[in-house]
Amino acid sequence: MAYNASIQAEWDWQNAVELAEERAAEKAAAIADEKARKEERAKAKAREQELLREAEAEKRELLVQSAKTLKKSGVANSVIAESLGLPIGVVEKL
Repeated sequence: MAYNASIQAEWDWQNAVELAEERAAEKAAAIADEKARKEERAKAKAREQELLREAEAEKRELLVQSAKTLKKSGVANSVIAESLGLPIGVVEKL
């Protein structure tokens, strides 16, 4: 009986070690997955910010082009600035 008990204790110990290894591997995989998701979210946010900056730059360029066209047409600087929401100094420099 003592032999069987020692064999059972050894099996129990092996099972406990294997279970601990499995749980550690699962935890490491979960941590790696979360890290990858955070990195993807950060990349997506950075790309979104880049697209917003590009859109703002395009918007400014369109406003400046519109202001130039209006100025060539003889529209007053103050009217252009107010209509397009541009600072009067920007319109005057065009």
